[in-house]
Amino acid sequence: MLAILIVDRRARGDWIGLLGRRPLLVLPLLANLGFLATRPFDDLWHRVFDRISHIGVVVNDIGDALRIWRDGLGFKQFSEAHFEVEGIHSVFLSLSGKAGEMCVELMEPIDKTDMSNPVARRLARSGEGFYHLALVTEDVEASGNTLAQRSFSVMQRPPVGNAKQGRWLIHHRKLAERLVGCETWSEFTTPAANQLILGGLGNIDHCRTESDDFFEGVSLRLFDKALRLWRIYWMDTNGATLFPPVEGSFSGAIGLFRGNDQQNGIPVLVEFLWDKTNLDAPTWQQSFSADDGATWEVNWYMSFSRLER
Repeated sequence: MLAILIVDRRARGDWIGLLGRRPLLVLPLLANLGFLATRPFDDLWHRVFDRISHIGVVVNDIGDALRIWRDGLGFKQFSEAHFEVEGIHSVFLSLSGKAGEMCVELMEPIDKTDMSNPVARRLARSGEGFYHLALVTEDVEASGNTLAQRSFSVMQRPPVGNAKQGRWLIHHRKLAERLVGCETWSEFTTPAANQLILGGLGNIDHCRTESDDFFEGVSLRLFDKALRLWRIYWMDTNGATLFPPVEGSFSGAIGLFRGNDQQNGIPVLVEFLWDKTNLDAPTWQQSFSADDGATWEVNWYMSFSRLER
């Protein structure tokens, strides 16, 4: 049975107001084929749905599936990730090879023997095939009510895994060397996931790439209720050590966070600048200053796009 997942595009309740709970509606599609054949659907689509996000396809082997979708059909891969919370290995493809347009998600269960994993269970019982169609809507509750009134069988549930987790694709633009006048930039894309902890007083996110040189970075953010500010800690595979935190807060859509660190033994000021003006496409940049803030060099940009599920 193919399920339709309807995703609420409105952000709710995390540290920058864009990685919160996104409830889903699951519609058993095959049971409604007769309904679709006998009633007009255009008006329902325009009143309920915003756009198609992606199609999920369960596969037994990602490599074999890529030979069909990428090499045979001409789709272009733009991201690959392991989502440990959901227990799947995913590859994302689109016609242009860019995020942000309708895409295909190939999903291979990490542990195919784990029958508590719905994707593994589907593969074991029914084999490979289409798993879900993800649709974006402005108001998931209202959309569900409208569909129920039109005789659809609707089951409402939270997302797979932790309800507070958000999934994103990040386009990175990173300076090759810092504070030496370098003008060489590298660009790459990584998936990312965010999960709230401590009842919303903290969160953890990670991003990783498995193409070319492996890289993984993790942020830990903790909110100081007394001082009303955030402390952000960073660690990555370059050293697997916890960097000194930056501290700060948001003023409207802009978040400014600063701290002290070292670059090749030289003391530097570090600045994180978040911009959440566009909640579906927030941006982040990191800058260093070696002269106590008189001048700054931006050395890393991140542009986020949401992956609905």
